[in-house]
Amino acid sequence: MWTSTRTSLSAAEVTSLRLTEVVVPPYVDIHEDITLCCRFDTDEVTSLRLTEVVVPPYLDIHEDITLCCRFDTDEVTSLRLTEVVVPPYVDIHEDITLCCRFDTDEVTSLRLTEVVVPPYVDIHEDITLCCRFDTDGEKLYSVKCYHNVAEVTSLRLTEVVVPPYVDIHEDITLCCRFDTDGEKLYSVKWYKDELEFFSYMPGNTPHTQIFPRPGIVLDETLSDKTSVTLTALSFNTSGTYRCEVSTEAPSFKTVFASNNLTVMVLPTSEPEIVGVQRRYYLGDHINTTCTSAWSHPAPSLSWYINGAKADPTRLVQYPLVSSHGLFSQSLGLSFLPERRHFQGPYFALELRCRVTIDNLPPWERLVTPRLHVDLTNQKLSMVLSQASCRNSLLSTVTALSAAILAATT
Repeated sequence: MWTSTRTSLSAAEVTSLRLTEVVVPPYVDIHEDITLCCRFDTDEVTSLRLTEVVVPPYLDIHEDITLCCRFDTDEVTSLRLTEVVVPPYVDIHEDITLCCRFDTDEVTSLRLTEVVVPPYVDIHEDITLCCRFDTDGEKLYSVKCYHNVAEVTSLRLTEVVVPPYVDIHEDITLCCRFDTDGEKLYSVKWYKDELEFFSYMPGNTPHTQIFPRPGIVLDETLSDKTSVTLTALSFNTSGTYRCEVSTEAPSFKTVFASNNLTVMVLPTSEPEIVGVQRRYYLGDHINTTCTSAWSHPAPSLSWYINGAKADPTRLVQYPLVSSHGLFSQSLGLSFLPERRHFQGPYFALELRCRVTIDNLPPWERLVTPRLHVDLTNQKLSMVLSQASCRNSLLSTVTALSAAILAATT
């Protein structure tokens, strides 16, 4: 059996409401059921009541569980839960702390009593999303549901273009096209890292307004309600960009979408390979180094031997070099090639250096040294034997021709 741990808590200024006992056992046998207790005293605050407490009696050790504690405060509208912490995963050998923090400041009487959005669903099933609430007698204005931060209304974004990567030497145009479904446009706004830097409002004069932000240089002549053009890019231009479109009253609908943009300095050339000879004899050691062109962010290098990635034991690592925010990386390759490495009729060995930066297509350099082939004594004897056979055959043919010529005369 386990023993309970009891903790007395205070409800801040709501002195008439207090928890008298909270029982959450620190240890429990895996084969037993447990009961979590939460006893309280409301004194004169009789309008507070728990409407539902859900703690499953049985649980598979591989599943997550949700502990529910729903309540109704009636007239006590100034009490609300600010944080409930029940970790989804816990090591069986550790103690855990379940937290229930609350705030007694003034809040409105409108509250959500239940929101059900299943975390996982089978693709072949229908699902029902629930949102139940209590307005405490006040008049309901609206209920809105969102999917992927975009409100499902007749206002919709038809195209949002924020490239994930851009070269620092280029200008870029961010596009935000939309369909208001006949409603009057109120504004189009652009944000970088939650800070507004451009707005288009057809009801204002002038229609556009620019807010200075670090890393943002706008070409105002190429910026309007559907696009903005950024020039003079810097590394500070990198960030999260959001387009937000709103319609006029009475609907006041709003949709928005965002994407990350990273400013890069792309390599201006393929990587450089040094130390490779044109021909090698068997037994010669190959020692070569590949160096990338300057870039930002730092590149990643790899070697390939005849199309297969080189074993790490054959690589020579060098420190990353940086200058004025740019990076260059070198990677050495050292190994003793065997006869099998030199392939094809020309006995060629393919050595390829590949430079990658994030998810961009790689930059590559290929060199193909060859095996230096000498005529061995065995091969030389074979060649001489073949020549001797040709000479003997030629002598025989010559003598036969002479005999035939003498007979006829």
